[in-house]
Amino acid sequence: MRGWRVKAINITEEYSWEKYGEETENQIPLFLINTRSGVMRQIDTKANMKDITDFTLICLAHED
Repeated sequence: MRGWRVKAINITEEYSWEKYGEETENQIPLFLINTRSGVMRQIDTKANMKDITDFTLICLAHED
């Protein structure tokens, strides 16, 4: 899997889930970690992701 790496991105009120979706390409979101409790959350495409703040997103990112 050349060119792929694991990346951590902080999702906050300033850098929201929506903004992440608008600005990123060649990334595969894997899961979220709550920065307060440390609880890991699976990303569910059916869930409302608008209220996601104070999480660290773990994703695979392809770098050309």
